[in-house]
Amino acid sequence: DILNLYMMGDDIVRTEESGEEPDTAEDFETEKLDMIKTRQNLLNEWKVTEVCFALISGNIDEAVFYKTLELGTNLLTRRNLECQSEFIRLAYNSDPDGHFFKHLNQAILACREWVLETQYDPLGRRKVQIDGERIRVCMSALLFMQQLCEGHNIESQNMVREQSSFKRFTVNLLASCISLVEAIVARADIYSHMPPEHQYLLIRIFEFLTDAVQGPCSDNQVTIGTYGLLNACKIILEEQDPLPEVDDREKLFDGFYFVKIRCLLLLSAITENRKADDAVMKIISSKVTNGLLNNVYEELHFL
Repeated sequence: DILNLYMMGDDIVRTEESGEEPDTAEDFETEKLDMIKTRQNLLNEWKVTEVCFALISGNIDEAVFYKTLELGTNLLTRRNLECQSEFIRLAYNSDPDGHFFKHLNQAILACREWVLETQYDPLGRRKVQIDGERIRVCMSALLFMQQLCEGHNIESQNMVREQSSFKRFTVNLLASCISLVEAIVARADIYSHMPPEHQYLLIRIFEFLTDAVQGPCSDNQVTIGTYGLLNACKIILEEQDPLPEVDDREKLFDGFYFVKIRCLLLLSAITENRKADDAVMKIISSKVTNGLLNNVYEELHFL
């Protein structure tokens, strides 16, 4: 907790020297971001990144795992290339059996297991209680991986799909995320019965997958385009939820409507720099956009 507060710059205060014009808010924000990056790099030099990697790779309880992911995310946030490179170096050199990515994958699969357990009866009532701990850990793992891929880091983007240097174990985190999306979007009437916890998961998954393909990373585009994600996207975009009122635009960034926005941004990233006649574009054309974009035109025009 202390390291997280230190990195986020909560103690950085704006000071003005007498006789000088005060900094603008923009200048102050730039200085604050520079200071945060300096602190991130300092902690990286002090081997904090290495400690995070060791803890994520090791057998620790969920509470420590969650806090470690939070710390790792703060090391990576705002596209810190030095910390990204250090995590990648450690994955290549210090983890031949792939425990680091294996444990990240387990956080996603544990949340998928909870989603499958939260089946609905005919009246749409949940049969089990919300497992907040599994959701929280999964959301943190997704945010950590998103920051690891931030800035079109092609090496990180490829590593979340496969770890070719590992001798005994490799995981496809993209495929695990897609299986989680498929579990969430298992019902046709998802808007009427989807709990907020599922909506937040979808938003975070779409944000991670978008950063995993932007640049573009063509292999990840193919992976996502050829798995079952596009069927789920079609269901989400076809769902007829009511549009927010024009004077209530805050609702655009809350709940199921924002899920649609993130879904569309992901589809845009998947199609980046791809030709109309390649395999991914054909799949998207047949599964997602065939007669569908006309249905969501009103919503896009509203945005």
